Amino acid sequence: MISSSELRDAVFLFSDIRGFSEWMLKNQHEAADLLDLYYSAAFENLGSRREQEYPRRVAKLLGDGFLVVYEYDGRKNSNLKEAIKKLIENTILFRIDFYQKLEGSTIHGKRSLKCGFGLSYGKAVRIGIPGYPLDYVSDKINFASRLVNVANKDEVVFEEDLWEYIEAEDVFSLEKDERELKKIGKRTVGVFFVDV
Repeated sequence: MISSSELRDAVFLFSDIRGFSEWMLKNQHEAADLLDLYYSAAFENLGSRREQEYPRRVAKLLGDGFLVVYEYDGRKNSNLKEAIKKLIENTILFRIDFYQKLEGSTIHGKRSLKCGFGLSYGKAVRIGIPGYPLDYVSDKINFASRLVNVANKDEVVFEEDLWEYIEAEDVFSLEKDERELKKIGKRTVGVFFVDV
């Protein structure tokens, strides 16, 4: 069934909706409407899952979350920096777009809903399965999922090794923090916050 697999360098971004489980207790009947806004903003700003030729896109949907993969050529550090810069720019655009769509909606309890993000990088196996979007497998994807789990509302928590590759713009400032990662323990991570 698997038609191809190859090792690739990539940046991984997990996003989920902070406060979603609590929100679902009262608003489950509106979940499809909320996820429609969330995923449409993700596809429009971070890349459609249908893109097979250019592997910079939303690669997996995970209920109230998604995984974005931006591949890069790992032979040059400048390529990693460029991939991260583009991903962060698109993430900020996604957040603005999603919040605007949410604010313009009739969804109840929308002010309690915010996004959290976990950002990592490394090697991944890119898998081609006929008839399906490209898929990825990597321990670094798992690490990105641990990072999003410790993100507060409107925070991007990133692997400390990426510190020198992330340029603090006027939009946000970088901080270091120690967070308790599930099944990993305490780690120093980088954090930035965007209030949109």
